[in-house]
Amino acid sequence: GISGVEGQQASTVADYVLGQFSFLKRLLLVHGRESYRRNSDLICYNFYKNILFVTPQFWYGYYSTFSGQTLYDVWIYQFYNIAFTALPIFLYSVFDRQYPDLDQIEKQPLLYTEGMKKKLFNTRVFWRWVFYALFQALTITLICFRSMQISSDQEHGKLDGFWMVGHVVYGIVVVLVTMKLLHFSHSLYWFIWAGALGSILCYVLVMFVFSYIPYMDVTGLFWKIFANPRTYLVFVLCLGFGWIFDCYFWTKKVPDENAGILTSLEKKGTSLKRVKTQMMVDGQKTISGYKGFAFSHEEGELEILKKTPIRRLQTM
Repeated sequence: GISGVEGQQASTVADYVLGQFSFLKRLLLVHGRESYRRNSDLICYNFYKNILFVTPQFWYGYYSTFSGQTLYDVWIYQFYNIAFTALPIFLYSVFDRQYPDLDQIEKQPLLYTEGMKKKLFNTRVFWRWVFYALFQALTITLICFRSMQISSDQEHGKLDGFWMVGHVVYGIVVVLVTMKLLHFSHSLYWFIWAGALGSILCYVLVMFVFSYIPYMDVTGLFWKIFANPRTYLVFVLCLGFGWIFDCYFWTKKVPDENAGILTSLEKKGTSLKRVKTQMMVDGQKTISGYKGFAFSHEEGELEILKKTPIRRLQTM
């Protein structure tokens, strides 16, 4: 609703109220577009990080003959969405900006068309994130189990077991989804980096604490993981492969179609005033100096309406 001189009826029953029509331009072209972009990434990323987290347990079924054995400790499993991966995507969804200068977005309405054409959130984009997560999960599982399956405790000669491999997979997933978020972020503020690093350190801290709790499946596992040289090998292989895939395949397949819009339009001298229709220009001329009206009027009627006294009806 618009709060104007014609009354407050529209604004009192509306979900959103604007004081002037001119506010609608920035609300749609800037905040509306950025909200659409960030929410699209938020939804796809949440599916991606959860599929990447749970799918290694499915691939592990081939090693455990589908016995139903979980790959992660049931207690540490609960921390994934509430502690290890929640803060980075929250900060991204609130503070990320594709272009630092919001006034540039407002002056180039062609950037708004990606929401109208559903470029960032559609069936193809969604399934692309899903298959990417499935592929990465398979890659992580194969590298970890092939590299660490024969790993053993040198002091006692015992095999380290699947708990060690499972929580190495867990750690790689946490680091990989955080790197993925940093990769498609546009505004890497210091608190974005702090949130990403804090999430990874939170996983290390939780593993450290649970390793000293007796009678748990992961008791004493922390030092076994970080004392094993194969741990660093699989971290380098998995993270390196994931980063290369992002840089050379994902980025090339999904170019930033808006990257050259601002530059090309500025070179041509195109601005918001040149792409407005004549009706919008005429409307601005008509209501210039009195922006409260929520209805159109003919030339000269504005001054008449200003001089007309407002009469209130007596109600019983």
